[in-house]
Amino acid sequence: MLAFTELDSQTISNIFTQIISHFFKRFSDEVKDIQKVLIDSVITIYETIKTNLLPTPKKSHYTFNLRDISKVFQGICNASLKFCNSKSTITKLWYHEIFRVFGDRLINDEDKSYLN
Repeated sequence: MLAFTELDSQTISNIFTQIISHFFKRFSDEVKDIQKVLIDSVITIYETIKTNLLPTPKKSHYTFNLRDISKVFQGICNASLKFCNSKSTITKLWYHEIFRVFGDRLINDEDKSYLN
């Protein structure tokens, strides 16, 4: 049996700040300036969904974990400097990744509108 305590949001933020700041090194200052907002918003969305969209017999796959946050940032880190070179394009990519990772698992319109 393996047991561990969940990481707090500050620890999660520290982990992904290191990853994202390294990736954004080659991007413009405009993009670098929003990295903290991106990280904080993903963590907030993750914690909100994990708390409010609980698994039920119909929604047994509504189990969210740190891997979901990682998938969002993996998608962001696949951004091409050629196409994602401004705040708006990175923000659109962030939005896409949130809905790809979290939204695709939601099964009804009520839950999808909650995420939106």
